[in-house]
Amino acid sequence: MVGLIGVESGDGVTTLAAALARRCALTNMRVIVVDVSGAHDREHGRAHKRVSDDGYDILTIHPDTGELYRLRTQEFLRKLFSQTLQNYDAVVVNCAPAIARPNDTVPGYITASCVDTSILVCMGGRVTRLAIHRAKRVLAGIPVRGVIINGRDQPTLGEELAREAMRFARFAPSLAESLAARARRMKIFDVRT
Repeated sequence: MVGLIGVESGDGVTTLAAALARRCALTNMRVIVVDVSGAHDREHGRAHKRVSDDGYDILTIHPDTGELYRLRTQEFLRKLFSQTLQNYDAVVVNCAPAIARPNDTVPGYITASCVDTSILVCMGGRVTRLAIHRAKRVLAGIPVRGVIINGRDQPTLGEELAREAMRFARFAPSLAESLAARARRMKIFDVRT
C-alpha cells in the first residue's frame, strides 16, 4: 500500500495516483485508489466506490460531520485500509497535501502515517523551498520512500534561457534574438528543469 502526498494542493497527486493504478491494472492486478483527500466529489455522509474506465476501482470517502473525527484517527484508517487490502493486489492512497487545507477530509500526515510507504509529490518551479521544509517537518517520522518533482508544464532550460535573453531586446535587439534562437536550438538545453 502506497500513499501519494503532495506538498501543496495542485501538485498532481490525483493524476499520479490514477496513472499508478492504471499501470498496475494493465498487469492484471486488482487495484483500488482510496481517495481521502477531500478535494473531489463532495458528497458528505457517503463513501462511494466506482470502477474507472481504466479498469481499477476508486473508493472516495466523504464522511458526515459525526464520522469525520473518527475517520481522522490512525486506528480507524488502518482498519479501513486493512479491510480494503483483503480484496486487492495493490492499494494506492490519494492523501491530502502535507500542508493542510481547511477542506481536507483527513490531514495528509495522518493518512500517510497509516500506509506502508509514502511518496512526496511537488510541482517543480511552483513549490517553494520553504513549503518543502514545512512538509518535511510535518512528515517527520513517516516513511517517505521518495520524491517526485512534477514538471510536466515546465519550460525547457533552452526556453528559459531564451526568455532571459529576450530581456535585453530593448538594449540590443539583434543580439538578444540571436542568443534566444541559439538557446532554443541547442540540444543540451532541451531538458526540463
